Amino acid sequence: MALGFLFSNSKKNQRQNIGELIVGFCLLFLGLSFMKESVPDLNQTPEVLDFVKTWSSYGFGSVLIFLLFGTVLTLVLQSSSATMAITLIMLSMGWIPFHMACAMVLGENIGTTITANIAAAVGNTQAKRAAMSHTIFNVFGVIWALILFQPFLALVGKIIELFGFPNPAADGFVVSNPTSEEGTAALYGLSMLHTLFNTINTLILVWFVKYIEKAVIWIIKAPKDQENEIFRLKYISAGPLATPELATEQAFNEIIHFAQVSKKGLDYTKQAIAESDADAFEQLRLKLVKYEEISDRIDYEIAAFLNAVSTEDISESTSIKIKAMYKIIGELESLGDSGEAISRILSRKNIHNKNFDTESIQKLVDLANTIDSAYEAMLYNLEAAHKGTLTEITNAYNAENRINSLRNNLRDAEIEALENGGKNYQTSVYYIDIMNELERMGDYIINISQALESGFTKK
Repeated sequence: MALGFLFSNSKKNQRQNIGELIVGFCLLFLGLSFMKESVPDLNQTPEVLDFVKTWSSYGFGSVLIFLLFGTVLTLVLQSSSATMAITLIMLSMGWIPFHMACAMVLGENIGTTITANIAAAVGNTQAKRAAMSHTIFNVFGVIWALILFQPFLALVGKIIELFGFPNPAADGFVVSNPTSEEGTAALYGLSMLHTLFNTINTLILVWFVKYIEKAVIWIIKAPKDQENEIFRLKYISAGPLATPELATEQAFNEIIHFAQVSKKGLDYTKQAIAESDADAFEQLRLKLVKYEEISDRIDYEIAAFLNAVSTEDISESTSIKIKAMYKIIGELESLGDSGEAISRILSRKNIHNKNFDTESIQKLVDLANTIDSAYEAMLYNLEAAHKGTLTEITNAYNAENRINSLRNNLRDAEIEALENGGKNYQTSVYYIDIMNELERMGDYIINISQALESGFTKK
């Protein structure tokens, strides 16, 4: 503990992290020690000890009873690790026999899936499916472990014997003293059972991942209207993690998802510009309004998450990344505003019965396609920054130059046509307003890449 305290007071982040790691392990084992010392000695109250032992005299029924007890205890404590510690203590004190302790461990594996499903109940569809896959994994493991209960315990006992300890699964094995060789063998045996259970279960189910995926998708149905859930965060499903660096990783994954959602708004914008049918345009306009609301919601939720992370003790590099992420989500939210603004300009055009000719529509679509190319460059830079491979953003600057050049050429051509009397003034105003809004989207996109350059560029 003293060594960890000294490290945690260092000015270097790496030493501080090492210090926190050491102190964390110290507190873990200190807590286990206090827990062990605080349990009563049932040998001094034999009637209570006899009552506990009666529950282990019903054969396989006792196995099911202790399995249920382990499940309920894990659910109450909300921690399978704490329940495992209690089980180890009960076994070492001689309260319960070895095979009943093993049944409790199996129950703890079911109990921890219940707590995971409770936590995922307020999350999105992916979080619920992840919790359900956890349930399938552990329940399947408990089923085969119960079917092969005696052979499984015999295997564990043989492994412990190879280490030179008594076989805890053998008939007549009793723990009379926690510090005796039998007590040590029982603790090693229970730990070995827990390790083998998860290892064997993984080796079996790793071949059935696709089937588990299909099962959880069938059990946890996605909403019929997928767009209703776009505003739900995909990677952030709870509060900030205990480790700020891991929390920023979650936030960055969510930002990439935000950018992908935002690009769909640009696709609807391009369709709205080219749409001449009034009913079809109205559907597109409503989608753009909805995507603007979605971008506002995602921006708010990611910002709230980053605010909570910022209150933690974070390193200087993490602080720089968080500042860059604030900038990025603000620009992504502005992209949603621009899409909705273009829909309003088009609505005013339609209300005043003004129409763009085929050539004007094609020019606006060409400009929107250039914006689309800039979007692709921005998404590429986001992925590169996430992987830690971003070194420069030349692709973003090139895309921005193409947008500005095309916008200037189109605007100059429109003004010249208007001065020569070849265009309707009000129609040209709508045309130039849309062009300027598209160019503004290009500005937001380059700002995102610049924020990545300042916060995530690999030096």
